[in-house]
Amino acid sequence: MTDPSAPAAAAPPHPIPWHRRAEMAAAQTVGAADVRQHRADAAANDMLRRGADPAKVKEAMAEVPGWKPDDRSAEQVRHDREHGVEQRRDPKSFAYQLPSSGLGDGFDAGNVAKLDADVRAVAAGLQLDVARGSAFVRSVVDTIAAANRLDPEGRAAAAEKSEAQLKAILKENYPAAVKAVAGLVDGMKIANKQFAAAFKANGLLATPSLFLQLYHRSQALAQWRNARPK
Repeated sequence: MTDPSAPAAAAPPHPIPWHRRAEMAAAQTVGAADVRQHRADAAANDMLRRGADPAKVKEAMAEVPGWKPDDRSAEQVRHDREHGVEQRRDPKSFAYQLPSSGLGDGFDAGNVAKLDADVRAVAAGLQLDVARGSAFVRSVVDTIAAANRLDPEGRAAAAEKSEAQLKAILKENYPAAVKAVAGLVDGMKIANKQFAAAFKANGLLATPSLFLQLYHRSQALAQWRNARPK
């Protein structure tokens, strides 16, 4: 008969070391298409904090483009979370549908793919979460589709109308907003310069709704950046 007062027997050691199990879990996460990318990042960085071999962690994260170790301090991580900023946003996390009528002349499959990559990169650069980033991407795509249904004179008139509306909304803050949005877009280092210019004042994508999103986001990111612990 077992003595209930006797100490419980220690569990046998796991045949696989803890750090190797973490590496395996991270590798499985990386390969799972239905798992959010930040979970793979978090698993890998947790492995590093626990003392795992950096070379093995790098090997496990080889399928994750752009991944780098999280070297932020605890204070910086806390500050980033409070401001909705992640070390790296996954552009592929945003979901949207192309307009059923397409994007207009000049947008074959190749050009649509380039636009998709560009607009996703912008949403990620703005540090938008999945819901807001997806809505932003849809707005950009819908705006382009609408503009492509206009002739050059119609586009010029639409741009002039948008500028007048923005001046009426922002009043004396309009020049500062133009400068802030230009700085924000330039800071993203978008490879397609024509696409980048379209977001600026009087550009194809400088509709009041999109321009104001960029302006308010530039203010929020500046506040996050200026108050971030060193």
